[in-house]
Amino acid sequence: GSSGICAQADPCSLADATDSFEVFDGDEVILAPGTYALGASEFAISDAIDVHGSGPASATKLVSAAPTYMRALSLDNGASLSNLELEAVSGFGVHDGSLTNVVAKSSQGLSCLLSGPATLVNTACATAAYGAAAIVIGDQTPNTVTLKNVTSVSTGTQGMGIRCVMQPGNGTTTVNATNLISSGEDADVYVSTV
Repeated sequence: GSSGICAQADPCSLADATDSFEVFDGDEVILAPGTYALGASEFAISDAIDVHGSGPASATKLVSAAPTYMRALSLDNGASLSNLELEAVSGFGVHDGSLTNVVAKSSQGLSCLLSGPATLVNTACATAAYGAAAIVIGDQTPNTVTLKNVTSVSTGTQGMGIRCVMQPGNGTTTVNATNLISSGEDADVYVSTV
């Protein structure tokens, strides 16, 4: 934090580094290489902080045991994750934030849920779950989603690479995509209304 709490010389828990009263917008949380357990409930980062691994994405891994009915990790209010690997049973939610140089894998549900202004750069989202999409773009509010150098793969039966779920009357969702690879058994990209 800005006050020197959780300094590299005196590290603290990931929860304290991301959700303490001493965490302020603009803070940086640097994770040493290794595996970090997020627990069995949703791990939320709701301040505009930058959480990143100190080396390549494969050297730092966040692992969640959250059940499929909840997000393993959620980003809001401009939070960002980079240079990490995310692994969970359930998916990862980005309501207002970004993933850069991230590999996100879900074994039993969607991988990356983008339900607000979200940016994914040099990121891969993957799931092996039956009928799941690797990336789900929702339109709870009008928003813009940016995908640059993104790979989205669903290897499960009836899976979708990207699923856009549009709700009538909720405004417009704009998706800006550059260098996108999307693959699913049922559909590479699927757009539907609910």
